[in-house]
Amino acid sequence: MAPSFQAADQNGNPIGTASLLGRTWVADFVRFENPGQGEPLSSKFAELDQNFQRHDGLALVTFVIDDRSDNQLKSYAQRHEATSHWRLVRMPDPSTSAFLRQWASATADCRAELPIDRLFVLIDREGAIRGVYDGTAPEVVQKVLLDIGSLLRDRPK
Repeated sequence: MAPSFQAADQNGNPIGTASLLGRTWVADFVRFENPGQGEPLSSKFAELDQNFQRHDGLALVTFVIDDRSDNQLKSYAQRHEATSHWRLVRMPDPSTSAFLRQWASATADCRAELPIDRLFVLIDREGAIRGVYDGTAPEVVQKVLLDIGSLLRDRPK
């Protein structure tokens, strides 16, 4: 299961595990202090966002690992043309390291040696992790899109 969280997004709106139940969502983890790695991952997330911007059953959540102000998160979201489906969440210290440990543990069987800040994690409507992807792989967007499509077509019983 995806670790639980409760925070505010780039617009100050509340978001958490409970509010995402019933929706398929993809999580990623970005360190702004390493733009060489964070920007390409965010560009791929932007591509996912553009492909599913009309589907209300999907959410994209970027967990920002380092400290940034709300204005910096807003600016980052605007630069990547994030729609309302893409939420940037800054995890407040000191909970960040515990939160990352929870995600590392939840994805350990699937991610091999990949560090947490290279992952895309697909979570289903019930909050179960359904896929873990190397966000730096060239074909990651196509793989995630295929798997998202399967989950979105699989109607809850």
